[in-house]
Amino acid sequence: MSFREQVEADIGNVFLNLDGFAEMHNLDGTELPAVVSTSKTRPKSGVASRNYDGLHGDFATVNIRKADFPRIPKQGENIRLDGKRYTVEECRDNMGMLHIVLTAYRMRGAG
Repeated sequence: MSFREQVEADIGNVFLNLDGFAEMHNLDGTELPAVVSTSKTRPKSGVASRNYDGLHGDFATVNIRKADFPRIPKQGENIRLDGKRYTVEECRDNMGMLHIVLTAYRMRGAG
């Protein structure tokens, strides 16, 4: 088995195994196994802050099999993850896995 063939097998059998790290998620209407990590920021101000004054953000990193999604998301486009709207900050194709970084900025106090 070649290295690429082994990587392709590992994507489903290891990285996106539903008995391991992955869970089913809905990405823009497509149900697929994914490894998702999310975080929220608190409202901050100041030069070192990633946030604008009065805004805070929800961030998600999504790892999926490229073949499971009908397209490659583009930076700046809106996309829904489990019903919540995000903006694509970055999307990288890494040997058949898409690594997608999403952000959703909200006004302070908004859900």
